[in-house]
Amino acid sequence: MDTHTEAIVRLAWAHRLGLDPDTLAPSGASRVHLVQAGAEALSVLRLGEQTVVVGPHWAVEAAARVDDRDLCRTSTLLRLTADHGARALAEVVLAYTDDYVQLSDLDAAVVTDDPQAVLDLERSCPPDDVTAVGLTRLAARFVLIDVDDSPVAGAGFDIGGGILAELGVLTALRSRRSGHGLRIAALATNAALDEGLVPQWSLQEGHAAAAAIGHRLGFRPFGRWAGVLLPSG
Repeated sequence: MDTHTEAIVRLAWAHRLGLDPDTLAPSGASRVHLVQAGAEALSVLRLGEQTVVVGPHWAVEAAARVDDRDLCRTSTLLRLTADHGARALAEVVLAYTDDYVQLSDLDAAVVTDDPQAVLDLERSCPPDDVTAVGLTRLAARFVLIDVDDSPVAGAGFDIGGGILAELGVLTALRSRRSGHGLRIAALATNAALDEGLVPQWSLQEGHAAAAAIGHRLGFRPFGRWAGVLLPSG
């Protein structure tokens, strides 16, 4: 990922968080505290060497006493909010690419965006995976059709911060380890680049299969995000 793409990623996240466009520039502050009255979550974003802490005043104040290297972890955030009964949201590595994916069999892929194909694919996947990816809710969706006309994998993206294409990939349980997820993720990545977007791949810690696909697609880590949900009231 070149420096121009890095700058776009920083700008997109600044826009997403409601920060001044220059806040996350490499020359900006090493840490930014963004207090949101009544916030229902405490979250931490780390891009390069910069950290942004977002949440209610008491939570941001507690986070101020923690080293940046330890802060972007749900275990740390849960410890800081233990007295408030917080629950873990997620802890992900944020990876990006600015290169088209070159795979020999992409042109031969049979792809559809038919809503019924999306639903059929989701029925063939574990419910937790369906919920995590949320393929039916994504703005752009691509479903790979096998030789027997059945959907075997799907991918898509939503647009975050005005220019980030946040990718999600879902593969039918019977079709895993077949390369179908890689093919459809490559098509979605290239489609995002065609639209002038920067593809973003959010990798759950310990998810080896997703990490392997991301690496094959050319995604490289550039940041982390972690968050915990705070009880209302």
